[in-house]
Amino acid sequence: MKDGSFAYLREEDGKLLPYRFDIASDFNELGFAMVGLGRGVTWLNKKFEILTGTYWEPYTDLGIHEAPNWCGVREFSGSPETKLSALFQPVFGGNVLMGCYMNSFGELQHFSRFNGELKPEKTDSIVIPQKSILFRGTVALNLKDYDFDDNGYLRFEDRIYFARGFFITLEDLFKLSKQRGLLENLDREVKHLQMHPVDSTEK
Repeated sequence: MKDGSFAYLREEDGKLLPYRFDIASDFNELGFAMVGLGRGVTWLNKKFEILTGTYWEPYTDLGIHEAPNWCGVREFSGSPETKLSALFQPVFGGNVLMGCYMNSFGELQHFSRFNGELKPEKTDSIVIPQKSILFRGTVALNLKDYDFDDNGYLRFEDRIYFARGFFITLEDLFKLSKQRGLLENLDREVKHLQMHPVDSTEK
């Protein structure tokens, strides 16, 4: 740290890179470090490139006053197989957060709609990065609400996202459950429980 700014030491040649960041973390197990400059925050990879929107640029080539493109970045979440990091930026005067996800390969994750078959991305408004997920609400939203759970699922009001790269609306989920007999199986299971209740006092 120097004069309130942080820098990184490049391992292969021991070179101290320019002091540039207001905040800087260690690299995580996926090879990314969280960095901040001004009012922005983003990811830095081990090539010492920072994510500036939809692509990576060497941070040593960026001007000192250039801030990263994001106002918020979340640690990676999801299943052991698929980890994603949510990135946010304010739109519409800061009253709404626009967000997308970066995967463990350093790419912005695309989500296709599934309704029994995968729909081309262009048919839906949830396309990243060209059309980003719109998080309804204000900048004061709890950003933890946009982390995937340990199974790789993220539920919104009207749909469920899968970290693998697709989503299903609750309407489509209901239709598929009905078509594939899931609702009938649940109905039978509950009927059995109603006819043969389990005594909670039994051991």
